[in-house]
Amino acid sequence: MDPYTQAKAAERIGENLAQVVKTADFYGKVMESNGNFDRVRWQEMSERARRKEWQKDVQAEVTYGSGLLKITGYGRSQDDATAFTEAVTQTIATRGWEYVGGDVIIKIVNNPLVSRLPARPNFLLNTLVGFVLGGLLAAWWVVRYAKHGVFGKI
Repeated sequence: MDPYTQAKAAERIGENLAQVVKTADFYGKVMESNGNFDRVRWQEMSERARRKEWQKDVQAEVTYGSGLLKITGYGRSQDDATAFTEAVTQTIATRGWEYVGGDVIIKIVNNPLVSRLPARPNFLLNTLVGFVLGGLLAAWWVVRYAKHGVFGKI
């Protein structure tokens, strides 16, 4: 097989695996794996909520031109996110052939890397803190400049 055809086939296999990662069957295989992540949070959800959360917390995309599949996993802590992503990538590497054919070798090329900053900020909490800090700053500004008579006599 020529290199171009081989690269295109790798991209197509990556696209298929990116779609498989979202499925309930793949979820079951990850839960059966011996990864050291928090399984309890997944078992406490209804099936509908679990599927929605799974698709939100596990994302896969193909890097075109390279045939690489990039997996992004989210957890409640950095350690849980790392362990969870490792379990997902190990499951793809060991059982991915079930989805794309037996003569395909899937290899992990990088270990999970944890972000230094929160990947998903809590917008509600951040908004609330912003309003409180903004109110305190505004009150400080009014009191400071009221002493200097900028606003006239109060």
